[in-house]
Amino acid sequence: MKIYLFIPLLVIVLLLALVASAQPAPTDSWLTVTVVNADGTPYIYAPKVQLTTDIPGVRITSRPVADNNKAILFAGLKPGDYQLSITLAASSMTLPRRALTMVTGANNFEWKLTAPIAVTGQFTLDGKEAVAVKQVQAYLITSTTKAAKAGATARTTTTYTPFSGITVTDDGKSTFTAQSTGGHDLAFFTEQGYCEATKIDIPADTEKTFTAPLITLQPGGTVKFAVTNAVTGKVMPNATVRMTYYRKTTAVRNPALKLPANVALTPTIIITMTTDDDGMLTTMALPAGTWRYQAYTIPQKTTKTKVPKAVSQTGTVELKTGETTELAIKL
Repeated sequence: MKIYLFIPLLVIVLLLALVASAQPAPTDSWLTVTVVNADGTPYIYAPKVQLTTDIPGVRITSRPVADNNKAILFAGLKPGDYQLSITLAASSMTLPRRALTMVTGANNFEWKLTAPIAVTGQFTLDGKEAVAVKQVQAYLITSTTKAAKAGATARTTTTYTPFSGITVTDDGKSTFTAQSTGGHDLAFFTEQGYCEATKIDIPADTEKTFTAPLITLQPGGTVKFAVTNAVTGKVMPNATVRMTYYRKTTAVRNPALKLPANVALTPTIIITMTTDDDGMLTTMALPAGTWRYQAYTIPQKTTKTKVPKAVSQTGTVELKTGETTELAIKL
């Protein structure tokens, strides 16, 4: 009997020890972030929240809290200065960072979004007269600088995030919805030309609409794909073609190893399109240089027990400004 009584007591002691170890230390900080609309109601989507800091020894982890406010909890922190950024899933837009100072114990931060702002922009090839476009693919550009250790230089990473909320009006203008005022770095690619980086600064007194200044496009090169079935020779509509541009960057090396810095190729721009009913597609005007392409499709015939593998073809193509390169792809 004594043995049976001892086992439940041992289990209870172990559970209490685990609970005690999971509690924050008296000197720790934790942060709860909630995102709300301009009127204070909870934001309908679950945003991606990123917390960064230069405080040594801080490992940042987060977990969403299952409640109606979609709160996000960061635990195991230390008091000090942090930076908070939020990416809205509905538009893939990363809002400008906000600084906050953490104190010991609980910290609550409410990120209040501004009312949606309709942004309309026009493009020009010569800086004066506007040109109409038929298709636009846009990217949000974010740069993050990581503090360097002793004896090394700081490293800046630039990320191109596809912007999903852009459309083209009947008169060839671009429109999208912004969730915050301030500066937004965007890249635009159209059939008329491209703009790798432009800053759209939405003033704080803007209410619901904002007209962006004329955006100057640069002429680029295009690729015309003709995709056919390698067996039947028939055209392949709805085949996917992905174009990737690799930018040369300096490889990061440990300075203690005293090795020369090599050049690394980093994918920075990825354009994805599909062929039309005739198995054809022409890319938007893209920067000159070497691009890697991948054309692929999934066979239409499927079975209940086995999903067919995608058929693909990869290669590189050299784009030249003002020229169209034609490629015949057989899948």
